[in-house]
Amino acid sequence: MEIPDVPQTTKRYIADLVVKERKLIAGNFSEPQTSGLAASHGVPSTRARRVEGGYRINGKKSFASMIEAANYCAILARPEEAEVPTAGILLLIPSTRPGDGSSMSGTRSACAPPAAKT
Repeated sequence: MEIPDVPQTTKRYIADLVVKERKLIAGNFSEPQTSGLAASHGVPSTRARRVEGGYRINGKKSFASMIEAANYCAILARPEEAEVPTAGILLLIPSTRPGDGSSMSGTRSACAPPAAKT
């Protein structure tokens, strides 16, 4: 997968989240059809479709490390509009987002905090 230049403002934003605001970012890069590492086959099966206000993510991941303690979840996906077959996008999702389908129910992990039990 080709790695594009990341704008300095993006690098600074992410660095400030971690260093200055002390936020934890969990990585969700695993793919079910691989040994667990997205880079082992080059193309994420998870898709990202541009919608008003951001992206809608659709797909499955195998596991996510540190997800329950994280403030943000970084998800690797393939943009639907991409013309290059190996294109990928890294999406940063706040963990305070309501669980509207972004959960990984098959692995008991989630990008949103677990729902309260009644």
